[in-house]
Amino acid sequence: MNQGGNIKGQYPKNLDYPIILKRVAIAKDLCRKDFDLIASKMESYFNVSKFDLIKRDRHTVFVLPRQVCFYIMREVGHIWGHIAEVFGRHHTTVMYGYDCIKDLHDIVEKGYGNAQDIEIVEQIQIVLKEVWLENHEQV
Repeated sequence: MNQGGNIKGQYPKNLDYPIILKRVAIAKDLCRKDFDLIASKMESYFNVSKFDLIKRDRHTVFVLPRQVCFYIMREVGHIWGHIAEVFGRHHTTVMYGYDCIKDLHDIVEKGYGNAQDIEIVEQIQIVLKEVWLENHEQV
């Protein structure tokens, strides 16, 4: 029997899995806290509730704020899987939503966005700054 090898279902001996699992749990907890903060900002700006952001509804009135949340959470450093878990979505859905808002941001940066696009991008920057400051005050 291979004592030090990585046989299917067997973990390498040199990794401390309880510490890794604890760090993952901490990262997921921070992701949920950031979601609560971001969702409160989305409530006031887009007039949607936290429940509206996580429910399965695909109406445009809910999709844009949800994608903005994906974008902000990724920009503050959360991984695709944790963001997807918070929203009850697949990670590729989160990636697609992030790309949509990134494209919107690029359009506005190039000067092609309309007034609504510019306002959304400005709001994203405000929320990003608030979330970043909130996270760095705790350190």
